[in-house]
Amino acid sequence: MWMWIFMLSILASTHLSAQVIINEVMASNGSTLLDEDGDSPDWIELLNIGSTTVNLENYGISDDYEERFKYVLPDYDLAPGEFYLIFASDKDRVSEDSEVYWETLIRRNDETQYLVPTSSVNVNWVESNYNDDAWNTGKFGIGYGDGDDRTTVSSGTISVFTRTKFTIENLEEVSRMMLHIDFDDGYVAYLNGTEISRESMTGTSPLPYNQTADGYTEPKLIFGNSLEAIELDEFVELLVEGENTLAIQLHNSGSGSSDLTLIPYLTIGTVNRKSGSRGVPDELNIEEYSISFPHTNFKISSQGETIYLTSPTQVYTDSLLVPELMADESIGRVIGYSDSTNIFLEATPNEANSTIGYVGRSGNPELSDAGGFFPEPIRLSLIDSTMGEYVYFTVDGSTPDETDLKFGENSRNISRTFTLKFRTIEPGKLPSPVRVESYFIGEEHELPIVTVSTHPDYLFSDQQGIYVRGTNGVTGNCENSPANWNQDWEVPVHVELYETDGSRAFTSGAGAKIFGGCSRQNPAKSLSIFFRSEYGNSELNYKLFESKDIDSFQGFVLRNSGNDFTSQGHSMFRDGLMVTLVDDTEIESQAFRPAVLYLNGVYWGIHNIREKVNEHFIESNSDVSSDNIDLLEGDGWVIHGTNEAYQELISFLQNNNLAEEDAYRQVEELIDMDNYIDYMAAEIYYANTDWPGNNIKFWRS
Repeated sequence: MWMWIFMLSILASTHLSAQVIINEVMASNGSTLLDEDGDSPDWIELLNIGSTTVNLENYGISDDYEERFKYVLPDYDLAPGEFYLIFASDKDRVSEDSEVYWETLIRRNDETQYLVPTSSVNVNWVESNYNDDAWNTGKFGIGYGDGDDRTTVSSGTISVFTRTKFTIENLEEVSRMMLHIDFDDGYVAYLNGTEISRESMTGTSPLPYNQTADGYTEPKLIFGNSLEAIELDEFVELLVEGENTLAIQLHNSGSGSSDLTLIPYLTIGTVNRKSGSRGVPDELNIEEYSISFPHTNFKISSQGETIYLTSPTQVYTDSLLVPELMADESIGRVIGYSDSTNIFLEATPNEANSTIGYVGRSGNPELSDAGGFFPEPIRLSLIDSTMGEYVYFTVDGSTPDETDLKFGENSRNISRTFTLKFRTIEPGKLPSPVRVESYFIGEEHELPIVTVSTHPDYLFSDQQGIYVRGTNGVTGNCENSPANWNQDWEVPVHVELYETDGSRAFTSGAGAKIFGGCSRQNPAKSLSIFFRSEYGNSELNYKLFESKDIDSFQGFVLRNSGNDFTSQGHSMFRDGLMVTLVDDTEIESQAFRPAVLYLNGVYWGIHNIREKVNEHFIESNSDVSSDNIDLLEGDGWVIHGTNEAYQELISFLQNNNLAEEDAYRQVEELIDMDNYIDYMAAEIYYANTDWPGNNIKFWRS
């Protein structure tokens, strides 16, 4: 005990006089800052609070006091008042030459091919090999009504499609990419056929020509405002050496709109300055993106730990105790008080810390009984009853706040099934994380139970409810009238799984979307569940299915059984049964597990837990990296990767006679023929009426 106190006193006395301090730390970076790979790792920010420059070479930074030089900083002169950012990513990189040479390849006044569509356009118009010779040629900006248009279209135009070609000479030198776009009212942008950015538009891309934007957006440059950079480093892999295509669909809010604008800027960063480079136009300010940062060989625990900074002479310099932090929260020094810290809801990497912070977080409330199954009503109380004045709870799925009921000091009678959300909220502190417990009173089920809870408005309100027709919907999926459930909206939820023995397998924050096509019309709808870092966990680490040795999932589906839904007199398990009958073939198939769903504590019938077919499904089931696949659906629409190889295959099939052995042998090299035969045989045998014009996905490594 005394040794520990003595060590703490030494640490405190050394860092109070430190010239370089650990100024801010983020341990769960959801979307605050992306690295050059497009990832969002933890980060550490240093600050020189002295009056002289300090060279950081051979400084040690670590999350282990016994190994203070776990990561050694590179040669960098840190000027007085300057910040220095380090990604705690476990990638173990030292930033080399930190300078990036930027060139804007597409900009104002550049030529583009454009179309003002009056009917549906082939979905392949976004692909790089699409023939746009019949389109018009114009210059950016395109639009009407704002005085910023080099190419004017008719007043009331609903949409404009553009295709702009550019050339990459040396792909190996391209390390960064970003998009700035001045628009009014909404857009979706594609690079070589893959969507890379959108704003104020919902739905599966490419979107219909006559769809309107979700809201009203005014252009910025014409009014003297700057454009925000959209970092696209994660999409650099879509570039090809030679000719590339940036396709953009611009949409108006309605035919009565007074204006329409599109001026895009696509900029790449290279490791060497290109001869004859056009540079960057004056209206863009991208200096802050020109520095890459080192990456440590460790990550920071979001549950809390201490970060240490040590000088090259092995003198302890500074430390910062990182408490448990939620996504995108940071811990940092109070300005002017280098020894005092706050938790910040708004992080400020490479800038002065916020003046608005919290001294700490309220402690987690503990209940006398965890959630689970109870044959009779129970009495539920707080372990520490004195905290009852600060513990707030809800039973409708919403996140508790100070307007909700207090738990109080006395026990409460629990006589019905519901999902309880509760947390501690004390003056001057951040609220504790929301705790979720589901209590099943007198319930008996022979199937696993999944609970999904969220604010009721996210499900049932006319304006934003994903489960209702509502008043803010779009047509599609067998619906001629607009319906909210057709929107591509993702809402925050909390999901739990209880096994048949009553044990809780997992509990986690997640996102949820309505899933499926025409089955969205059923009273109980299918839900896609997504695990993302902004909800708490970037993946689910649990073996969901006994039939597969897979214990890591980025998401799964709670399926209402589609055409086999029970309200139509069907079984709700035909699809799952059929899948089990092809397990020993060459077909990749979704695992199947029926379960009972409780939605906001209310029994919601049987749903089938299924794997979600995406690039992560292919990786889990085929031992192929999700980074290296093309996954397509329908008529070659891109889910992940590109469809160039598929289009080449289709072209070969159309132009060759497969009765000729050489042609057939070439196709055998491009298609897994055993897989294809088994797949066709199964679909034909089952007489699938929702196929082949629908519900087909295909992939290649």
